[in-house]
Amino acid sequence: MRQRETDQEEAKNTCGNFRQTIDIPPRGSHVRVVGSCVLNTKHSWIEIHPVASFETIEQKPPL
Repeated sequence: MRQRETDQEEAKNTCGNFRQTIDIPPRGSHVRVVGSCVLNTKHSWIEIHPVASFETIEQKPPL
């Protein structure tokens, strides 16, 4: 999740002045992420962009 300005020109052109006000869970949290699933053909990966929400989920102990 982008939290600072980028130096990638294509990201600047695409994202413009978009700002998100989501609280990010602590490192190591298990989360459910809600947002649009996007195929980034330039980098050949799938990303969730933009993220609409995070939900912290309970980590189940191993059986």
